[in-house]
Amino acid sequence: MKGNLILLAILLLLGGIFGFFLMNKGKDDSTFRSQLVEINADAVDKMEVIIPGKPSMHFTKKDDAWFVNDGGEDQKTKDGMFKMILSEFSKLKAARVAGLDSEKWEALEVTDETATRLKIWEGNKQTCDLYIGKFEMKQAPPGQAPQGMPGQQPQPQFSNYVRVAGDQKTYLVNEMLKPQFSQSIENLIDAPPPPVLEETLEESETME
Repeated sequence: MKGNLILLAILLLLGGIFGFFLMNKGKDDSTFRSQLVEINADAVDKMEVIIPGKPSMHFTKKDDAWFVNDGGEDQKTKDGMFKMILSEFSKLKAARVAGLDSEKWEALEVTDETATRLKIWEGNKQTCDLYIGKFEMKQAPPGQAPQGMPGQQPQPQFSNYVRVAGDQKTYLVNEMLKPQFSQSIENLIDAPPPPVLEETLEESETME
């Protein structure tokens, strides 16, 4: 009788441990956010990009065109650039959790001092506040050439570590975010037309 009671106690203990494991596993799964941003790309009309050590860049949408300034006058960005970038960014998904708390923030470069910070508004509502951290580029393993293109070199694999403001976790995304959102203002604006030299004009008039 005593042996049966001991066996029953052991079974209950094991059952409790197993149940605790399943319950916590469910919690971990439920807190994994595969969808990191929820924006309507067409409704976005204001953005701010904060790069450590540089003036903040403010972007505004006016009549379907995007303008940027970093403390000076508004300058028009390249046609279609941000429509394409925001369309892709709205689909941003996490590949996996890279860190559970702030202990890894510095190594993964998602702190205020190291990350590129992206803020997005739709009207008066802020819909995104993202820390874009460490960027990595790796060569794809041999033999992984694009389908239907034998002999072509494998494409490099891009990844970025990111953190949503207010979230302790750091996520890995298979995207090239940091180079995209850390460009200098010169690379974003419409290039002015090349100057017309007076000599060229004179030659043209002479030929006529």
